[in-house]
Amino acid sequence: MSINKLRQSWTKHRQLQKPWQDHTYIAIDIETTGLDPINDQILSIAWVPIKPPMILIGEAQYHEFCVDPDVDLQQSPTIHGLTKAQLS
Repeated sequence: MSINKLRQSWTKHRQLQKPWQDHTYIAIDIETTGLDPINDQILSIAWVPIKPPMILIGEAQYHEFCVDPDVDLQQSPTIHGLTKAQLS
């Protein structure tokens, strides 16, 4: 999405003046091999929709990504529990 479209969307949202409880949100969790967005790889991503006051667990999704077998997982097996066997 371009910056202009994002700005237009935000402006439209503000003009509607709906309370925050009337919107649907998405909580996203991304696991990576490190904190460098240029050099580190995404290992997995998960998300769950939230429509206040409910967290829609039944619509949550989780995906692991296939990574290069030579990639250094660094602390990922310890922190995230993701191993090369799962990601290959």
